[in-house]
Amino acid sequence: MSNRTFERNYFLIIFIPVLMPGLILYSLIQGSNDKALISLGIFCFAIYCHSLSSKVIKSVAGFTTRMVSCSIALTVALAIVAVSPEAKNAFAGAVLFLYIPNLLISIVVLNNIQLAKELKEKLKKIYNKC
Repeated sequence: MSNRTFERNYFLIIFIPVLMPGLILYSLIQGSNDKALISLGIFCFAIYCHSLSSKVIKSVAGFTTRMVSCSIALTVALAIVAVSPEAKNAFAGAVLFLYIPNLLISIVVLNNIQLAKELKEKLKKIYNKC
C-alpha cells in the first residue's frame, strides 16, 4: 500500500468520525436536514471503516480518549458558532477564532503525537500484510 493511500485510509478511520458529529449537529441547528442526512451517511461509513480497525486502535492506550475529546471539542465549538447571535453577522470571525483553533489542535493531537505515530506504525504493518 502506498503512503498516499495509507494517509487517505488513516484520515477516513480517524478524522472523519471526529469531524462529522459537529457538522451533523451544525446542519441540524441551521435547518439543513438534507446536508445532515448526507453527513450522517458519510459518518456511518467512516464508523464502519473505523470498526474494522478498532482492535488496533484500542491497542494503543489513550488514543480513543483523545479521539473522543477532540470530537467533543469540535462539536461544542460548532454548536456555539451555530447558536450564538453574532454568528449570523460575523460568521467568519466566529469560525476563525473558535472552530479553526480547535481543528488545528485536533489535527496535531490525532496526527503528530507519539500515540498517533505508534498507531500509524501498527496500521501500516497490518495493511502491508494484506
